[in-house]
Amino acid sequence: MDYQITIPSRFRVKADSSGGSITVRGVSGAIDADSSGGSVTLDDTTGDVHASSSGGGITVADAAGSVELKSSGGGIEGDRLRGPQARADSSGGGVRLTFTTPPDLVDARSSGGGVDVRLPRVDGGYRVDASSSGGDHTVDVPPDPASRRQVTATSSGGDVHVSPTEGG
Repeated sequence: MDYQITIPSRFRVKADSSGGSITVRGVSGAIDADSSGGSVTLDDTTGDVHASSSGGGITVADAAGSVELKSSGGGIEGDRLRGPQARADSSGGGVRLTFTTPPDLVDARSSGGGVDVRLPRVDGGYRVDASSSGGDHTVDVPPDPASRRQVTATSSGGDVHVSPTEGG
């Protein structure tokens, strides 16, 4: 059974599913989505996001708030992220995060695949801690150990790449 609910965009959303996927679009309030039976897809959001899934992956696009994503059922993909903070942890697949505005804090971890973080260029660079016990790691953004912008990218299941966004 599928449900489609339309609400004013400024409302906060709390969605829990034990039997299927969750999709939320065009919401400016905070989002808390938890699925134990499928994937979580969030698109065009401006509030802070907390999403977890034990039954599938998590996909977030065009998010302007901070994001906290945890998946044990699949990978995590964040595209066109604009918020100040992003935390992503997957034991079910890789993690790929692409930012259009420079974040203050990124913590991307995977034990089920690789980690790929793409960042816009900034004056002074980023303070980056990248490591992998299951593959190689590369950092292609300007490093600055004193930067206020901190990026942690770790994997025990694949390669780790921290690189500039396309055209950045």
